[in-house]
Amino acid sequence: MNFYKQLFFSKSTPDFSFLPSPSPNTSDENHQDHARKLAGKLLLRDEIVLPDHELQLLLDEHNIQKIKSIASYFNGKRHHCRRCGNSAQHLFASIPCMRCDTTHIYCRNCIEMGRVMACTALYFWTGPEPVYQEQEDPCAWEGELTPTQTKAATEIEKTITKSNEELLVWAVCGAGKTEMLFPGITTAIKQGKRICLATPRADVVRELLPRFQLAFPNTTTAALYGGVEDKQPDAQFIIATTHQLLRYAHAFDVIIIDEVDAFPFHADPSLPYVAERSAKPNATTIYLTATPRKALKNDPNNKNSELSLFPFAFMVSHYLFLNYNLLSRCKRHFKLTSYQVLFGNGSSNVRILLDKY
Repeated sequence: MNFYKQLFFSKSTPDFSFLPSPSPNTSDENHQDHARKLAGKLLLRDEIVLPDHELQLLLDEHNIQKIKSIASYFNGKRHHCRRCGNSAQHLFASIPCMRCDTTHIYCRNCIEMGRVMACTALYFWTGPEPVYQEQEDPCAWEGELTPTQTKAATEIEKTITKSNEELLVWAVCGAGKTEMLFPGITTAIKQGKRICLATPRADVVRELLPRFQLAFPNTTTAALYGGVEDKQPDAQFIIATTHQLLRYAHAFDVIIIDEVDAFPFHADPSLPYVAERSAKPNATTIYLTATPRKALKNDPNNKNSELSLFPFAFMVSHYLFLNYNLLSRCKRHFKLTSYQVLFGNGSSNVRILLDKY
């Protein structure tokens, strides 16, 4: 497991072996409409907008498979919710079930997304993968990045072109993290990849949606947050609150986690779990932060890490100026082997770009 994911799953590695493998008829093109709506989703029955007979046909054809939502161990004394990853036993309770005329365990941790009971099945698409158009020039943004932004954007783009890679982008507020994502997202769209940008707050989702729609006008882009009407968009590019990832599994080739250090991502163990599950096994993960916590700032190339060498970027925008005498302190704090100084307007002030390779 990659270094930053090890931080989120320090106690145990999440197990997604319960997710079924794709069915043999994955090349069938007759179900592309269903694939765009359902691929990569982990849904309750009432979240699937299909009549019973049509859903049953997809089940018979093994394009959709049912998954037990709550796994029980040790003779039913311990439970694990497969939708949100909850294993805290005090967050499970019993409730009478009218359908089964018995009492079932249910998960209280994710009840706001719809109650999951032991008798409730989750539905997972195992049919053909959705095919998205590979565009030659998907980005319509005509702005220019600064040299500092370009350096980070290049690292993001290089990471996205690889498989099973991760990158932490550490950039202060106002540094232009959104624009720095454009080249990498452009490359992903050119390759027909599916992308998710997850952020903690719904207001950020609403603010980002029109910006990305303007930047990528020919790419289907949708927003997911509490209260949005369309919960099943068939878009190639999803911008969502992190809680919405509870409905996804093995969906995205590229997943970008914004404000990875902020509440609730770092405080709710369910969110790293569903973010990891929503990514495909060989997906690229980009973490964005303005205020990384101590564990995130540690040198990835250490004896406890399985990483060999990963980019670790600290960007300071042109709005922030640091006194020159801070340079030596920065070098000691970040254990840098090299740094580059970019002179500002004053003789005693500089803006800096710290690079760690």
